[in-house]
Amino acid sequence: MDGNISSSPAVNTTNFTDLWEHDIGHTVRGSVLIGIFVTSVFLNCFLGLILWRDRKHFSRINLVVFHLMISDLSITFFNIPVDFIWIQTKAFLAGTQVCKVIMFLRQTTLFSSSFVVIVISLDRCMAIVHPLSVRQADFRCRIMLTVAWVASIICSIPQVCSTL
Repeated sequence: MDGNISSSPAVNTTNFTDLWEHDIGHTVRGSVLIGIFVTSVFLNCFLGLILWRDRKHFSRINLVVFHLMISDLSITFFNIPVDFIWIQTKAFLAGTQVCKVIMFLRQTTLFSSSFVVIVISLDRCMAIVHPLSVRQADFRCRIMLTVAWVASIICSIPQVCSTL
């Protein structure tokens, strides 16, 4: 024996290095996801309490912020746990149908978040362009939010129909 560990067939230092980096990556990503999950739940629930407290004066802005909060909480509960479990296990054991449903929910939440932000932008634009049409703006905002949620579902349908 020449004292060189790497010459031994049972020990390969390269594999230990790769394994160490792999474990650190899992730990860091898992910790970040847990931090994001806890922060998102806390802050969105806090926002929900503020909106609930001010429900007597529920304005159009409160409405779109409420929908954005629901969308953010959907991402928090559908996307982050799935990512965390995937990082930890590297396997999906629930079957094809459950996978399709989970992927549908994940896509729907991502689309809804983007579409609600677009609704907020359009609502603010219309408030600047037509500042005196408050009644029409309330109705238009509700229609745009409905379209945003329906469009997010429609855009996610290919996830259910696709083959894995």
